[in-house]
Amino acid sequence: MATMDEGRPTDQEIAAHHEAVQREQEEKPLVGPCEPTSSLLTEFSQPGAFRTKCEHICKEYASIRRVRRDGNCFVRAYCFAVLEWLASRPDHATCEDSVRLKALFGGATAYMVQQGFPEFGVEDFCEMAAEQMNNVVEGKYTGPEGRTRLVEAFNDACVSEYLVCFMRFLTSAFLREHTPEYEMFIESGLPMHEYCRTQVEPMRRESEHLSITALARAIAVPVAIVYLDNSVADQPTVHTFPDTTDAPITLLYRPGHYDVLYKAE
Repeated sequence: MATMDEGRPTDQEIAAHHEAVQREQEEKPLVGPCEPTSSLLTEFSQPGAFRTKCEHICKEYASIRRVRRDGNCFVRAYCFAVLEWLASRPDHATCEDSVRLKALFGGATAYMVQQGFPEFGVEDFCEMAAEQMNNVVEGKYTGPEGRTRLVEAFNDACVSEYLVCFMRFLTSAFLREHTPEYEMFIESGLPMHEYCRTQVEPMRRESEHLSITALARAIAVPVAIVYLDNSVADQPTVHTFPDTTDAPITLLYRPGHYDVLYKAE
């Protein structure tokens, strides 16, 4: 008589599969080059909702920049897109957003300490974020050569992971500061401090709706997210965080993953 476990992979086979997937991801860049959105049609070649929505995306958006699928993809993609957007502006040194973010990043250690973080636990990450923002203001990431330098910075594991840590701690600090406003939206019922400790701050933890909203509000740079899913619709749904009609950066969401999207000129 066949048992229920017949045909089921062994624990060793499951572990080997997960390790193979992880190795495959680690071989990919943390932030990849721009490629045409038509590459999505190759990825979703079978007829259906995904394919139909990909075809619409190809009409509205010119290119995609893929980000490594490692649980940090939203945070990394959003951080990269914000710095890239600022660096591409003619007034990158003097615009209100650059001035504001330079001050925010420069004062982030003190802000996080006010929200209960130990200084020694966050200062290195804050210094890295301030340094990268200074690079934007000073024009080091402006123009084609500057764009290349920005991509290289995000593929430097130390720089990239420090920036992800910074963004996670900033999100946590913002949520702690605004606990009365956000705690009611924690579906698990955890108190805010515990929610941040277990769901927001750890690396490789996928970002939930609450974290996305909080980070976009903390940085004050809205982000539009195009949802590529299997829902019954000809066009993908687009949500903006915070809720606004004007977002300077766009991300593509597929179940469990985010990449950067660029509109057609």
